[in-house]
Amino acid sequence: EFAAPIANVFRSARIPLIAVHVPHPGATYFGPDNYRAGLTAGSALGQHAVMQHAGQPKLLLLLQINEAGTPLQERITGVVDGFRQVLPHFPEDRIMHLDGAGDRERSRQVAMETLRYLRRSDKLLIAAASDHSALGALDALRALRFTERCALVGHDGDREALERIAEPDSPFIGTVAFFPERYGLGLTGLVLRLLKGEQVPPFNYVSHELITKAGPGARSYDRPEGKRR
Repeated sequence: EFAAPIANVFRSARIPLIAVHVPHPGATYFGPDNYRAGLTAGSALGQHAVMQHAGQPKLLLLLQINEAGTPLQERITGVVDGFRQVLPHFPEDRIMHLDGAGDRERSRQVAMETLRYLRRSDKLLIAAASDHSALGALDALRALRFTERCALVGHDGDREALERIAEPDSPFIGTVAFFPERYGLGLTGLVLRLLKGEQVPPFNYVSHELITKAGPGARSYDRPEGKRR
């Protein structure tokens, strides 16, 4: 709700504004293509369901971030579309949306409330809009000893998420990483172009990559971030 007033301050002062990760009105966007990132995560989850669950999971649980608005909701929309590319006939009434708020404890609580209504023999898939939410869901799965028939994917590529993915017995099977530590060169180039008065695209997407137990996997490069050292 503050995005428009903040952007207006810069626009009124004629100062170019770059919005990183969360679009602001009138600002140049630099960050992930959230929908395509979600497609990558959803496709991975669907493929896992085919290989491990014979395409018949009991429930697809989606942990979204309602207060973040449309940009991060696009990740969840992408997850569902990517999942349906693999399992096009998965019943709509077996897809559940919950607000994890991007918070680990909140996500743990809402996941536990749902898990209590399932049997440990049920096959469960979880996709989270952020790794913080994914880690909260993992806490719930482990607290209720629900890990054997479950699979979990997240977004962001956080360090702890990567550590949990690397564990052999973890249901955390992958995360879509955006590598913010690489943003500097791309952002600097974008700043220089704006300061020179050049026309730049309104959306400047960074690459994303699916990281699983087997290591880096599916990649998407929408626009180059610049040469890497």
